Amino acid sequence: KLSEYCQMLNIPCEILCVGRILLFYSPRKLLSNNKLLVNSSNFLEQNLFTNEQPQKRFRTIENQHGTFMFFYRDLFLLDHLEELTNTHLSFLRLDLRHLDSNSKWLSKFNGAIESFDKIKITELKSTWPFKITHGFFRANRTDLAIERLKNPNLKNHGETLIGYVVEAVKGQHLILLARKSFTCGKPLLAVTPEGRECEILTNSIQTIKGFPVTEIISENLYKFPHVKYITARTLVYQHSTS
Repeated sequence: KLSEYCQMLNIPCEILCVGRILLFYSPRKLLSNNKLLVNSSNFLEQNLFTNEQPQKRFRTIENQHGTFMFFYRDLFLLDHLEELTNTHLSFLRLDLRHLDSNSKWLSKFNGAIESFDKIKITELKSTWPFKITHGFFRANRTDLAIERLKNPNLKNHGETLIGYVVEAVKGQHLILLARKSFTCGKPLLAVTPEGRECEILTNSIQTIKGFPVTEIISENLYKFPHVKYITARTLVYQHSTS
């Protein structure tokens, strides 16, 4: 694909070969309230993590231009230099700004690049100061990545699906969007995004305007008493014992 695009386009092309992978950018200052001066070289840097993946630290920088978040692994394609040189690319970008310019391996880096020596590149790869990745180079894993991001607890598991919760106000109510008509009276099974199973009673259901109902009509919104642990995006099914 790289070769195809480079020959198709009438401008010089480049790709990132080594360096940080930018995940997110905002022109806003998200790490502090300080306003960095225009054309200032000052910046802030922090390692941030998510609740879902606390072991993965995402390097985040704030400077005069805004806030930048980078992947926790560096892109490293030096071991594919021979293939890359045959793709009609005009440039390979090497972004080493986040690395220590005084470190010993920097001389190894220059030697490996100048000689295209596979042994030196392998040695450089094994001593790289950060975890590395090939990204999507030579691999079409886009669909698999999306599948991994999908929460299995949010998938429709068949004809027993009644609907899903669109709003949950603690101590007050749940708002259910019905996907199937049914008669009230029997309990329902709710599966939260975290996989927790809860029971919802159906003996006190109201319309959005507060009128009591005994039958749920598909594609309408209904108000249920609040149930602990249930949040928005919870799927609601007919109970197996119903």
